[in-house]
Amino acid sequence: MTIRPPAQIDWLVAAVGEDAAFQFIECAGGRRLWVPVKWRGSELAAIYGDDIARTLSAHCGGEQIDIPICRPWRILMCRKMGLSVDDIAVRTGTDRSTVKKALARGPDIAAPRRAWQTDPGQFSLF
Repeated sequence: MTIRPPAQIDWLVAAVGEDAAFQFIECAGGRRLWVPVKWRGSELAAIYGDDIARTLSAHCGGEQIDIPICRPWRILMCRKMGLSVDDIAVRTGTDRSTVKKALARGPDIAAPRRAWQTDPGQFSLF
């Protein structure tokens, strides 16, 4: 299942893929970055990888850019990875109610199934 990214990063997701864009936004969201015109061998490439550096350079090379946080999209991506509401809240720096609201607005992504914790010393009832 592909989750539609916000308009401000849809070009990035189209160029590098959902997973790479998610990792970049997780690491750099909220920062202001200088994007060099020549990405090869740059600090940007060393930190975030060649694909991200190449794409950013092609899109906005020679500029300072503010990396969006994209919290609702990140919440949906975390749910897609199977994280619980509590884990998503911690990872996205928000509270449970914000996570629940974002999940209610987005596409229906099933909650993760938790395996029952069992005590090996107890008999099974089923």
